[in-house]
Amino acid sequence: MTDVQSFDAISTESAPVMDKSPNTSVDLIRGIQLNNDWITNAIVREMTGEDEEFLSSMEARTTSNYGEYVLALLKRVVISIGDISVKQTPAVLNELIIGDRDLLFLAVIRATYGETREFKVSCPHCNQSNDLLIDLNSDFPIEGDQESARKQIKVVLRDGSTLVLNHPNSDDSARIG
Repeated sequence: MTDVQSFDAISTESAPVMDKSPNTSVDLIRGIQLNNDWITNAIVREMTGEDEEFLSSMEARTTSNYGEYVLALLKRVVISIGDISVKQTPAVLNELIIGDRDLLFLAVIRATYGETREFKVSCPHCNQSNDLLIDLNSDFPIEGDQESARKQIKVVLRDGSTLVLNHPNSDDSARIG
């Protein structure tokens, strides 16, 4: 086959169909407070090979915990929270409640790998392999509401005194991790 014939054969094939771009917008449960307003939207991007290599190097470290791992990833792949650039102000991620942090992580996984993930899991009793299909949308329902996530939690102790708690955020997670 000549070069011209090869080109003609290739040019008659139909063009590949690209998947639609993943949704990289995230509606946060609580968001972050800026002055008297709550910012509840964020934009993420899909991971690159460089991001995955970085995470692999973190996994090799025995001192990093889940919170540090996720926060390190989010600093790389969250574009913005509202109008706040995470690249310019990475500390803004520390203000997110754990649920919002995990929503961002889930959105990155969805943007990178698609809306479903398939895993092969072996039964510890019979060693039989099982296919596990997870839908990253429907298998992780969001419960609760923004209003309750923005309120402090008041706990009355046995002695009658009241303890006021905040919802744990990424900064709290790093301190106890």
